[in-house]
Amino acid sequence: MKRLSKVLALLLVLLALGGCHAFYGGTRDSGENRLEMEYSVLNTLDQEIFKLRAGDVVLGDIVNESGTLRVTVKPVGGEPIYEDLDAATGHIEVEVEESGSYWVQVEGQNAKGSVRFTVREGK
Repeated sequence: MKRLSKVLALLLVLLALGGCHAFYGGTRDSGENRLEMEYSVLNTLDQEIFKLRAGDVVLGDIVNESGTLRVTVKPVGGEPIYEDLDAATGHIEVEVEESGSYWVQVEGQNAKGSVRFTVREGK
C-alpha cells in the first residue's frame, strides 16, 4: 500500500511538471554590442544593453519558426525607435540618431528560432 501511494504521488508530480511551460530553452551569448540566442522555447523577455553612437546601425537577423516574437530597440529610459510586435524571419537595420545606451529586447510567447544582433559602426 505504501508503495502504491509513492507511485501515485510520483505520477502526480510528473503530471504537474509536464503541464508547466518552460520560460527558456536554448543558448545565449552576448558581448560588447552583440546578442545571439537560439531557442527551442522562449516564453520570457531577454534584453541586452548596447552602447551606441549617432549613426551606428543595429543589425538583426531573426529566424522565427513558430510562436510570437517581439523585437524592440529603445534608448534606456526612452521610447522605442524600432518595435515589431510579431517579428517574422528576416533581417532588420535600425539606425541610431543619438548616442547613448540602448536596450535590444526580445520577448517570446511559445517562440522557437534564433536571433543575432550586432552593430555596424556609423561613419
